[in-house]
Amino acid sequence: VAQPDVGDANPSADASAPDIQTSRLAMVKRALKQGNVTSLVSTLSSKSRVVTGYHQTSIGLCHAIVGSSFRPGRMGWCGGGIYFSSSRGGTFGEAVGPDSHQGCIIQARVDLGKTKRMGRHCDPSMNGKRLADMGYDSIGFDTGVGTGTQWVIYDPRRVLSMKIIWENSEWHGPAKKR
Repeated sequence: VAQPDVGDANPSADASAPDIQTSRLAMVKRALKQGNVTSLVSTLSSKSRVVTGYHQTSIGLCHAIVGSSFRPGRMGWCGGGIYFSSSRGGTFGEAVGPDSHQGCIIQARVDLGKTKRMGRHCDPSMNGKRLADMGYDSIGFDTGVGTGTQWVIYDPRRVLSMKIIWENSEWHGPAKKR
């Protein structure tokens, strides 16, 4: 599938990204403000691993997400979660499922916490509760189709910051099989 030019695929190119302590402090402040003791305990006890991830969707959904927040999807390789690619280009090969859209890429700083490595087919029945019960905050997997590492989170509060880095109203991605 031909892909439009979306610039440098180096995930560490964002020099303005917050450091790990600043990111964890932001999560603690959010948990305190929301009165969410479970989230606060989880934030303080989990190890922080902040990465730059890329998420592709339609232009309309892209702006809605940046205007509010991410929400877990209904289905996917690892169940209904929030999926990020380790590269901008990787989003073109991964955002192809029946519930996926293309045309706009969001670059996000994501605190993965403790990551469970999964096989190329992951587990379509996975959800946030099951993952947390296993002692993990996120999933990392590679489908083996050349798009790189994919990360999945189920808690949108793990997204520390986000911005739109590419949109193209002419690009709708490859034809989908239903």
